[in-house]
Amino acid sequence: MAFMATLVAAPSAAQAAVCTAGLCGEVRNSSISTDSLKVTSDWGSKASFWISPGGTSKTVMKDADGYYVDPGCEARVYFNRVSGPRLASGWHKINSATATSILYRC
Repeated sequence: MAFMATLVAAPSAAQAAVCTAGLCGEVRNSSISTDSLKVTSDWGSKASFWISPGGTSKTVMKDADGYYVDPGCEARVYFNRVSGPRLASGWHKINSATATSILYRC
């Protein structure tokens, strides 16, 4: 089973609402998460919104560029009811054509 990979990096050049071939990035906070997840639509500015458990970035932005894992919190990519390895704290970039589900607990 393959998991969607994310990159850990500091946000750089702005990419707000830039979709690839009509596909836009989406972050979903798993319904079994215990905490809200910080999501950005602009990789360069870190301007962010909070997504509640069970929520999606699509309710507050057209194109999500990444999400933030707070130090001490547990975050895992969650796919088909299986969670991947624990993610490091910091910003995680997603591709424009990616829908990423995150299991998030602090």
